[in-house]
Formats: sequence, C-alpha cells, structure tokens
Amino acid sequence: MTKALTDNETATVAQRRDLSIIIVTYNSASYIRNCLGSLIEHAPQISHGVVVVDNDSSDDTVSIVEREFPEVELLKLQENIGFGRGNNAGMEHRPAEFYYLHNADAYLQGDSLDQAVELMRKHDRIAIGGLPLVYPDSSPQTAAYAASTPRKWLIQATGLIPLARNVIQRKPHGVLARLVGRSSLGRSFAATYGNSGDTQPSIKKFDWVCGAAMVIRDSALADLDGGFDPAIFLYGEDEDLCLRASECGWEVAQLQTVPVVHEFGWGKSVKSTRVVVDHKLKGLSIMIDRHFKTKPVSRIVMHALLRLKHIGWSMSARRG
Repeated sequence: MTKALTDNETATVAQRRDLSIIIVTYNSASYIRNCLGSLIEHAPQISHGVVVVDNDSSDDTVSIVEREFPEVELLKLQENIGFGRGNNAGMEHRPAEFYYLHNADAYLQGDSLDQAVELMRKHDRIAIGGLPLVYPDSSPQTAAYAASTPRKWLIQATGLIPLARNVIQRKPHGVLARLVGRSSLGRSFAATYGNSGDTQPSIKKFDWVCGAAMVIRDSALADLDGGFDPAIFLYGEDEDLCLRASECGWEVAQLQTVPVVHEFGWGKSVKSTRVVVDHKLKGLSIMIDRHFKTKPVSRIVMHALLRLKHIGWSMSARRG
C-alpha cells in the first residue's frame, strides 16, 4: 500500500532539484579552482546545485572554495572519511532526482550533464551511468569496464591489454578490432578507442563505470544501502557499487555524451604512497569477498592475484 505524503513531504519533493553535483576533495587546491570553474561555465540547464565535501584538507582547498565560489555549498568534514563515504555524505546533504559525482581533478565540457540526465530519464532502469573520459589533450581514457574476474586479472598480467588497445586504436573497424570488441573485456576498449563517429547521445551497458564522472539515480539508493560501501576507504568502491546495483536488478551503462576531461596520470608520474597502496589492497579485498562469496575457488584465486598486485604496487611506491 502506498503511503500518502504529508504536506511537508510533498513540498520537499516539489522543491527537490533535478541534479546535485558532488565533488569530494582532499588537499585538492591545485585542481579545485579549474574544476569548479568548468562546472560553472558548463552548468546544465536543469535545476542543480554544486556541493563540495572536503575531507579535512590541510592545504588551501577550503579557502579557495569559500573565497572564490560563494555559490557552491561547502560541507567541511572533521576527518578524512574517504572517497565513497564523502560522496555518500554529499548525496545525503542535498537530495535530488540524480547525483553527479565529479572528481576534483576533472573538468566539464559542453552540455554533458544535460545529455546525461536526459539519457537517464529515457532509460529508467539505469541506476548508474558513467560519462566518457579524456585526457587534457583529448586522447581517450578508459572509463567503463568488465567486472573483475580471475580470467580478466590473468589476462591483464600477461601484457595483452596494450596489444588489444592498439589493435582497436589503429583500425577501429577492422576484423581484429571487431573480434576483440565482442569479448566482455574487449568491449571496454571498443567503447573507448573504437568511436564510430556518431555524436548522438546514447548508452552502452557495462558491468561497472568509473567514479570520476558518475551519475546515480536517487531512487536506486535505497537498494544500494545509501550509496558506496563505507568500509571501502579508497579503490574498488565504484566497481562494488555498480555490481551491487546489477545484483538488485538495476542496469549500469556508459552514457555516450560530450566527454569529461580527467587529469589522472596526465603529464606526470603517478607516485603511490604505501598508505594509498594499502587502501587499495583493503578496498579490493572487500569487493572480492562480497562478490565472490558463493565462488570460493575464484575468491581464493582473486585474493592470490591481488596479493601479487599489491607486491608490485608496493615496489612502485618504494621507488617513488
């Protein structure tokens, strides 16, 4: 039986904005000015607002937001609670029909958000939609993926991934590219590097999409326990969220819109600290335990492969 809304609840629903844009920051002073500037310059036509959730930054992030962007809501946390929990706090703080989660080192272009929300409204079973990403030179960046499996991680370890990527980049409509694109793993590269030239907004379904530029439907949050798993501080939270959405009967897709510029890895060597590496190990461990709980052999293999990955990450962190 449907519960009738009270007058106050009806007013709240009527006043709810179409879109809340959430940016989680942590010592993001070198990015946040350009990030927020791009969101204001390319603001969507639908009703919206921007919320910055700061994870207790020790640099000038907060002062830049307060001084230069008074129209932005700032939620100052007293501790660093991580990426997922930070986004959960932002969504809870300012409810909307949709939430757009945007990395602090990402920059909006064109009418991406109007296109994204229109697609989400047309396809009402999509709980989570990822926007395409590019580097600052406009070269494509992978943003939609097949789910992690022992097979996928073993293939990644062989070094075949760059080969598959190059095949699609060189001849996106060739026979080899089409063959690669038919596999669940290859579809990710086909979507990224095999652009057919069609500029019309569309959707492509995937197992999971990157949290750097992600739209979440508010009506799906109840099935997702409010959003990201709070136990995952960093890494694995976006894949976990998308897989949980699929398990609840929702769909996940890449929204083929104007791409978002994302600086990750751009123009510099990305140096992981030991703390970041350990967060990555813990986050992916939680993801594996949840999604392979009924497949004990695969779970053991995944944990073994993760330990090997962790060794490599740790060595890179030490060299850095």
